Amino acid sequence: MSELTSEKHAPSSWARAPRIRALSSLQSHFVLSRNHVGRIAFVGDGRIELIPVHYVYWNGVVVGRTSSGIKRALGGQGPEVVFEVDEPETLFEWRSVIVRGSIDFMAADLPSDRGAYWKAVRVFQTLLPDAFTERDPMPSRRVMFVIHPNEMTGRESSMSFLSRSSGERSPISG
Repeated sequence: MSELTSEKHAPSSWARAPRIRALSSLQSHFVLSRNHVGRIAFVGDGRIELIPVHYVYWNGVVVGRTSSGIKRALGGQGPEVVFEVDEPETLFEWRSVIVRGSIDFMAADLPSDRGAYWKAVRVFQTLLPDAFTERDPMPSRRVMFVIHPNEMTGRESSMSFLSRSSGERSPISG
């Protein structure tokens, strides 16, 4: 018997496996609200791109900032993107939310964008008060974006879930 299939390592001796379940809409909103680093996935210049960004989840939309490179790669306003946030606790205890929607970019130098741009800046400053000031730690990130969700899904992995009847955490048996 090989080392991987010995009794010591046999699958039947494993205590339990993690379970994955869908998050409710409210739970997904909470995950987005608690976190502030996510990733935007999109197709740009014929390639799939994945860009990490800082964001604030505010009034049902994702508000963030980036450099002008992502705007050029996407070709301007309104393309569809996927936005993802992970909330890891341990290897098998985590939550993840995926938002599919359209993205709008705003720049201070466009008269048509000014009102929306400064509103988005004020929202972003709830996360990083020094953003867009002389103390901004990332001054090259001047382009604001808003992702308008069309679809949101969340998942959670856990070694145990709350028992609906008792309210206590209990292992899920397989």
